[in-house]
Amino acid sequence: MMLYESNDELADGMEEKLPYVGLVNQGSTCYLNSVIQALFHLPSFRQTLYFMAHPERDPIILALRNIFSQLHCATPLVSTKELTDAFGWGANDAWVQHDVHEMMQKLFDRLETICKGTPQENFIRDLFYGELTYITRAVDGVDYISYRNEGFYDVELLVKNMDTIYESFELWAKPERIEGVSLEITKGGPCTSHTVERSQRFVRLPPVLLIHPNRAEFSMETFTVRTLPGKWTFPTSLNLEPYVLPMELEKNGGTGLSPFYELRSIVVHQGIAENGHYFAYVRFGDQWVCFNDMYVFRVSEEAVMTSASCSSDTESLNKGSNERASLLVYVNTSASKDILTEDFVPTHIKAVAEEILAERERIQRERCETVTFRYITERESLVEALDDPYDPPVNVKSTSVPTFFTIEEVHAAIAQDIGQSPDRIRVWMYDGGIAADVFEAHLHNDINRREILFVEILPDKKEKFSQMSVENAFFALVRTIHEDSLGPCKIIHTRKDLERLMGESEEENKCLICLQGPSLWEVSVDRVLVGGNVILCPVSMKKEHALELLRQRKFKEVEVLLLDRRGTGMWTPTGTIRLDAKSSYADVQEKVYEHLVAAHHSLPISPEYIGFHCAGSHARNPSIAVFPPSFLGSMKEGIFSLLWHGEDTMELFVTLLPAPLSSIDTLRVVLLNVGGGIRPAVHVEGRSYKLGELFRLAMQQTSSCLPTDLFNYIMYRLQKRIPVLRLILIPNEKNQRVFENEDDEVLECIGLYVMDVLAEIRKGFFRVDVVFYDRRSGEGRFGFPTNIALTESYEETGMEIAQRVAEKIKATVSVEEIGRWIVAVKGKSGVIRTVGPKEVLKSIMKDLNEELECFMIDRPRSLLLDGVDDVRQGIEHSIIIKDPSLQDSRSKSAQHGEM
Repeated sequence: MMLYESNDELADGMEEKLPYVGLVNQGSTCYLNSVIQALFHLPSFRQTLYFMAHPERDPIILALRNIFSQLHCATPLVSTKELTDAFGWGANDAWVQHDVHEMMQKLFDRLETICKGTPQENFIRDLFYGELTYITRAVDGVDYISYRNEGFYDVELLVKNMDTIYESFELWAKPERIEGVSLEITKGGPCTSHTVERSQRFVRLPPVLLIHPNRAEFSMETFTVRTLPGKWTFPTSLNLEPYVLPMELEKNGGTGLSPFYELRSIVVHQGIAENGHYFAYVRFGDQWVCFNDMYVFRVSEEAVMTSASCSSDTESLNKGSNERASLLVYVNTSASKDILTEDFVPTHIKAVAEEILAERERIQRERCETVTFRYITERESLVEALDDPYDPPVNVKSTSVPTFFTIEEVHAAIAQDIGQSPDRIRVWMYDGGIAADVFEAHLHNDINRREILFVEILPDKKEKFSQMSVENAFFALVRTIHEDSLGPCKIIHTRKDLERLMGESEEENKCLICLQGPSLWEVSVDRVLVGGNVILCPVSMKKEHALELLRQRKFKEVEVLLLDRRGTGMWTPTGTIRLDAKSSYADVQEKVYEHLVAAHHSLPISPEYIGFHCAGSHARNPSIAVFPPSFLGSMKEGIFSLLWHGEDTMELFVTLLPAPLSSIDTLRVVLLNVGGGIRPAVHVEGRSYKLGELFRLAMQQTSSCLPTDLFNYIMYRLQKRIPVLRLILIPNEKNQRVFENEDDEVLECIGLYVMDVLAEIRKGFFRVDVVFYDRRSGEGRFGFPTNIALTESYEETGMEIAQRVAEKIKATVSVEEIGRWIVAVKGKSGVIRTVGPKEVLKSIMKDLNEELECFMIDRPRSLLLDGVDDVRQGIEHSIIIKDPSLQDSRSKSAQHGEM
């Protein structure tokens, strides 16, 4: 997304040559570019990085140093690819956009880990670390006050219903009244109930203050995060004195920094919460500069503040673009001299930038001065490519030559590469490439044609073929069917060779041309196309039989993985079968059935009781639903589209069904989620059900999958008509629907339905819904909703709520891990409040002053609990900066679905 709407407007802003350069956007890395510019323009940060010993020992430090050196020396077209490679990101990750706040924190975490045990161990802490204290004061006549300090690296401010940053700080510091808090007034004395006020103040201010204006609001109606509109302003000079504890307490643990800050930079986001564009403004004295990927230009302070405050009464730089500040970087006035003083570029850093530029220019020259040709020399590789144009050719070689070479010199270079003389090869190209619909080759005579070439190695020198003109040059690939077997591939160089080959057989042969599909067409020798894929077979053989022999050659070994009926995503390997892409769904059902019989595995009643699950595109996980046979015809690669394609094997996920697949509705997917990763499928017909009928069908199909005590518990309550299950239609964008009345008509529309076991309610408790989501990064909901029991008086703490949720979903994690879950409560009006681990829900609910709608738990995704692969999450959503010192210890477990 461009910051200006027209090229003229952009040019007007870039007339002045500035001593700064931008960063290349790899796809959607504008958020990373903005973070790098904000950090680079803190001179003390980059100076520390410059003088780290042995930066080559860690790829992240090395990449940051290299990027900073290029920015410092104003090297054009600076790329962040070295850094994203160091993060462990692939090409696809560059097209995934993330939140700048999350990016900053993850980068700090990695830098602190990398710097442990070095002189720079505390450099992140020294710049960005601060402390606040939570003050608890009794307000019911008792003399009691306590302080609890907590560190921070950034401050998150709520923007909703606020006009200025000071209003947000007032809300941040506002005392919160809580009744019924148990306090020990005298040491060793009894605990008594009191009313307290809890507030927070800064006790140690950081040299660099990072402020994250939180404009995100989670919508329970759409299960998405939306960005709150409205103007929210902030000054260039910030006074935090009202929010700092008095000096006599600050001296005990503070840094002695003043409460005054100057704005250094702003990271601005354009667009909606889920996507958009990031760029940065940096303030140099009274001048502002915009860093928008590669574009760098001056801009007025008025335009900056209009853009960053989401102002609607004045034009922004990008009209109607919904711009607002996503991150504010303030520098303390007491520390600004140490942090912001510019220095000369160190000699060794200048050398780094010059070396990088020289290497880049060398590569560019090489690209401009050379051209690369790719080619195949092995006839088997060529015939495999012609047999199956969807498979990329194997054993492809390449050679690079200067751009001024003639076609003859190109062919001579290829000949030299393969150890032949130029007069012993002919170079061919196929119209449209090897994967064309009609395979016809021509001699390669156009140096601008860059398709994969075929290099024919001649049995004699070219002079032997000189009697043929270039227009009549010929070769073909020929396989002969003998004794019902397809022989190896031969290459013939003239049509006379083909006629001679046909006459060598005792039985009269016919000539078949293999076309894409594959299909076979009988032709005379003079109609065989140049470069044709030819099969010779007895005249008496039917084309259908010859085609089957060709297909048999294309069969591939596929491992059959029998899925656990409990829906855990685990599987049991049972051996292999041979399939080709043209195998029908019914063919594969039959083959799998025969395989299971031979392997003495659990058997369905017949092949019709077998279904297949599609493998994930990025991870070795089966789909939730059985793949519908009717969809197979639309899949380009046929049955192979369902398989997991590993490095050395292909795998088919198989499930055994309670009824013939033809009677099962594969578009209405019902899961019984009982926690602990157990979520067996309930297979239904293509009709609506009464909810009670569906519950009983579920118990009938899943009785062997559930723990005995749980099965008996559910059955008893169903028989007594005591509420024990509910059905939830999981939405994509629409509000989820919940069914609890056994007389309700359900499954009226296609989709994913989850049966949820209701928490048992005792006297003094009520039931509350729970959803799981990634709140900060705006990824929305994941996993399956559930419910827990809660006291009517809201006595639980945030930690107790998290533990109760963990118990309900049977999460096998430590108490320490549960303590890191973020618990939020949502009121009926949509207001969301976070509940701290030690905070009592009662105080939160009093502040909300409205009815509780649900709990929202931000916790790690889990393959077992959610069916969501954490590795794939790294590709699609969450920022994961991998530790380069760790080796990938994952194994292809025979019993588990993780990569």
